[in-house]
Amino acid sequence: EGTIPRVFTTNDDGIIEIEFPASGTHVLTETKAPAGYTLNGNAIDITINQDEIDDVKYDKSIWSWIYNLAIDSPSVENGVLEVKNDKTSVNISKVDVAGGAEVAGAHIQVIDSKGQIADEWTSTTTTHTIEGLRTLEKYTLRETVAPGGYTIATDTVFMLNADGTLNADNTTTNTSANGTLLVEDTMTTVSVSKTDIV
Repeated sequence: EGTIPRVFTTNDDGIIEIEFPASGTHVLTETKAPAGYTLNGNAIDITINQDEIDDVKYDKSIWSWIYNLAIDSPSVENGVLEVKNDKTSVNISKVDVAGGAEVAGAHIQVIDSKGQIADEWTSTTTTHTIEGLRTLEKYTLRETVAPGGYTIATDTVFMLNADGTLNADNTTTNTSANGTLLVEDTMTTVSVSKTDIV
């Protein structure tokens, strides 16, 4: 209480080493997840007491913990606190707008906010899963080739919240009941008119 929060950033191995005062309770909270991972919103209380420090023969004025992202737990072993972040995961399905059935043969791209292709595939009759997309970034769903008998779908966008869920305010594509993003195609139509030659 009354202390200024300190901010730490993990190194390339996902580790930060934090030095705490010898005793007291401290709260560790992740405020930004690594790219492609969901935010671990669990606040972790860390209580340090003088007896623990004496038992492990650490300097009585400092107690070090290591916070390691993307590994199991949270658990503490040998002074290492491990905290897990899940990879983001998005399911995308190519469907007929009228019947909702999966449609094979469409070429689909997911494009990030910088115009780079994050993923692309040709649709099959099963859902396509993408892992590791960044949270809080707008992605464009683009169909470049429609299956035979269908028109190319209009570009749509989607965004993931920090916890990996879809951001409804920044998602313009329809979703299924289980949260799958839908790329919907309309069948091509041709009007034929029979007229008298005269």
